[in-house]
Amino acid sequence: MLDGAKFNVLNHNNNDNNYYTFTQDFYQKLNEGTNMFMESMQTSNAGGSVSMSVDNSSVGSSDALIGHPGLNSLRNNTYSPSVGQSVYRPGKITHLLDNDALAHALMDSMYPTEGLANYEEWTINLRNLRMGPPFAQGAFGKLYKGSYNGVDVAIKILERPENSLEKAQFMEQQFQQEVTMLANLKHPNIVRFIGACRKPMVWCIVTEYAKGGSVRQFLTKRQNRAVPLKTAVKQALDVARGMAYVHAHNFIHRDLKSDNLLISADKSIKIADFGVARIEVHTEGMTPETGTYRWMAPEMIQHRTYNQKVDVYSFGIVLWELITGQLPFQNMTAVQAAFAVVNRGVRPTIPNDCLPALTEIMTRCWDGNAQSLYLFYHFHQDSKRCHWITLRRGEKMITSTHDYQVEQRSCSLAGLLTSPHFPTFYSSGVSVGSEIYFPDHGWPFPSTKVRVLDTRSGTIRMGPSMKVARWAHKEAMGVVDGKIYVIGGTYGKNQVEVFDPETQTWEFAGEEKVQCNSRFSASLEDKVYMVDLEHGRISAYSPREGINNVATERLIEHMNCMCVVENVIYACFKRSGLMWFDTKLKVWRRLIDSGGKATLCSFNAGKMAEYEGKLAVFWTQINTNFVEKVDIRCRIIALDRVGEEIRGKIESSGSVATCSYSITLSHCLVVSD
Repeated sequence: MLDGAKFNVLNHNNNDNNYYTFTQDFYQKLNEGTNMFMESMQTSNAGGSVSMSVDNSSVGSSDALIGHPGLNSLRNNTYSPSVGQSVYRPGKITHLLDNDALAHALMDSMYPTEGLANYEEWTINLRNLRMGPPFAQGAFGKLYKGSYNGVDVAIKILERPENSLEKAQFMEQQFQQEVTMLANLKHPNIVRFIGACRKPMVWCIVTEYAKGGSVRQFLTKRQNRAVPLKTAVKQALDVARGMAYVHAHNFIHRDLKSDNLLISADKSIKIADFGVARIEVHTEGMTPETGTYRWMAPEMIQHRTYNQKVDVYSFGIVLWELITGQLPFQNMTAVQAAFAVVNRGVRPTIPNDCLPALTEIMTRCWDGNAQSLYLFYHFHQDSKRCHWITLRRGEKMITSTHDYQVEQRSCSLAGLLTSPHFPTFYSSGVSVGSEIYFPDHGWPFPSTKVRVLDTRSGTIRMGPSMKVARWAHKEAMGVVDGKIYVIGGTYGKNQVEVFDPETQTWEFAGEEKVQCNSRFSASLEDKVYMVDLEHGRISAYSPREGINNVATERLIEHMNCMCVVENVIYACFKRSGLMWFDTKLKVWRRLIDSGGKATLCSFNAGKMAEYEGKLAVFWTQINTNFVEKVDIRCRIIALDRVGEEIRGKIESSGSVATCSYSITLSHCLVVSD
């Protein structure tokens, strides 16, 4: 036997006789991927004896790796190289002894159990842990729902094999690795680590419980139907934020897939299962079988050297899942998919109606040229382009052509709009499906032109002309049963025209007795509500009943903007604040009083729009652009200023909110990061 304390590549740790540290000289030759194991070990308080074998072929050198007085080096073949079971990195190596003083396990040298930071802090008290039913199977054990100190948690129980030393060693390595990474990764889009336990017969990792299940389960419940675009982009952004944080800490997840993306109670996405993750700087010797074939990058399938970009490839597959709702390569087995990806360059088929911006992101993620793959912070930039379109995919979007002018200047840089031709006067626009229609008002002469923005291609075309000419601001537009109704006309006339998006034709529907000089309009249920500022009147048009007066209210002459959110009409008034219209009692009701504060309620608001169930209001004061978001349910308002973040507290109905949003464009659009 060799005296361990005399190895010139080992430094003995005086605090622990079972602990050794390799010197830097040793690791200059011993790279990750070198296989090592201890044939036997005997220790005592005075030191220990050890014999070791090293797979010299993986080092690529004939120089002696381990020296000891009185012994020949490995290059003289005194000891034959042996293939071991554990992968090592610069750091510490530990061993576990049984009663016969034999080394049973060699740990991942980067994460020895004894060296884990804050060991006592994250070790849970098993007495406070309550086990529930199993709900999933992880890579190295089952997942159970349970509770810890009364809080719902997910418990991963590692199944330590008793009859396989090799598997036991690997499992312990994965346990240490996942605990260390989870304990150090603290981010809203990464599953929160609560604690772990490594005691005889009980090896477990406890994390927060995501009640929404996995994204794959979510897609399966939808029967593989496409996810709403707004939801898909939001979930993809959550994944991108979390993975950007992971990569910023030089980690690689290596198994990013929809099964490992969890949906929390607030609908945000949490990245989970870091059992196979690794540090980015050490990738040459990573276990090639790690990961799942349907989401696995070609270089991993081929056992080639790889880096963080394998996660970017997997993200592209996940993004495709979210957009289509389908399982990647669902007509193939996992092995067939891997073969097709590597040997035939096959990638998932992108739907023809997919937004060009998303198509570009996906293809660049899984491009065969690794140098062109996007890192996650790149996706952050590209995703803002998607939000510009997402806002307009809903049927309730009400905006103005002036808004498009400003947005066009910002978004054209991203290649969204190839025909930046907009009318120059205010008007209302309505959306049907993926297209937005708005009249092109002439000045000083009436115009019958209609322009159409196709949000899929990002192009603007001239649509069929209306049959009756219009004056600016003198008509109302709304969508009823999928058709566009335009009410108003030249010189105070009250003609109605109907546009059918399917046939792309206009139809004259006659004249109405009630005069309509509307600047603001909104579609609600089967009616188009119109505001006549000149007469202080609100009217409603129904294809069956025609135009009827709904209410008369002089305050509406101070109205700035109006839109519909969740079947409620909201409007902003210069003097009266933010109000909503009670269609049953036919009166305006105050939602938020301006109280004399310099908010949108007392100044000229630009436009309003529905955004993810919230009200977004765009306004300008003294050449400074603002946006305010109002949560209708809890009546909370938050204030931001473009280019400079403001955290404002505005009291309303007894509630106080402190919020902030990232605004990147001008006063016409809110962009959520």
